[in-house]
Amino acid sequence: MENAIENLGQTAADKVNSARPTLAGALDSAADNLRRHANGASGGFEEGARKTAEALGTAAGYVRTHDAEQMISDAEEAARQNPGPALIIAASVGFLLGAFLRR
Repeated sequence: MENAIENLGQTAADKVNSARPTLAGALDSAADNLRRHANGASGGFEEGARKTAEALGTAAGYVRTHDAEQMISDAEEAARQNPGPALIIAASVGFLLGAFLRR
């Protein structure tokens, strides 16, 4: 049983690692589109869009430079330090990752 769980975990890590370049590219593309559409927008939208695009670019860089094991380790540390927000983020990431991997 333990071996089966370990194999399942390794399979999931392999899928995440193989999807990293595609995910990073999608994050960069989303950031670029957001920047393009935010230029000249009224009110606080332009500033919010700029900050969001910057965060998406940072996330793309993180995905490119960290493998699945490093991401899990970082997520565990962040969850220990901030348990409430971690639950919300975990649910969101799980939903998005599930949708992305089904493609």
